[in-house]
Amino acid sequence: SKYAIEKNIPKKIIILDLDNSLWKGVLGEEGPKGIMADQNEEGYFFFIFQSFLKNLKNNGILLAAVSKNDLDLIKEAFKFNDFPLKENDFIKLIGTYEPKSLQIKNLLELINLTPDSCLFIDDNEIEIEEVKKNISEVTCEKIVNNLEYLPNFLEKIRKYFNFSDITNEDLNRTNLYRKKLDGFLI
Repeated sequence: SKYAIEKNIPKKIIILDLDNSLWKGVLGEEGPKGIMADQNEEGYFFFIFQSFLKNLKNNGILLAAVSKNDLDLIKEAFKFNDFPLKENDFIKLIGTYEPKSLQIKNLLELINLTPDSCLFIDDNEIEIEEVKKNISEVTCEKIVNNLEYLPNFLEKIRKYFNFSDITNEDLNRTNLYRKKLDGFLI
């Protein structure tokens, strides 16, 4: 089946939603001080998830974010909070009210990656369906804020990647792509 073949293609990039996916809370409603991804109870799930993503990034996996928020507010959220993930861990932060599928398509074209090399993670079923409908080759996973479910979820995500031969180029990949994207406005 098409699905079985797809599973064998190691992913190269994770594109993430932010609100209730990368941190607890809705940035536009609660502001940078109201969102959480720390070692306290409410933010702990997201602290662990961000630490996991940071590890993937340090092993050459690209991270990007697409969020229905204003970009200035997103940047402020990273400056204000001491999250495991920093703004510069992402090759691109996209804050827009356009459909997420469109933003994902544009970003992948810009960095010359195929949709089947992309994993999209969001907490919102409607957003996931929108991406699936418009770019069926992108693999989508729904994140659920539940600590009991987290170990299995992280293991599932890890299986999308191939870490057998990590090179220096892998380790520096985020910086290479950030430099490449600096010249583009999307």
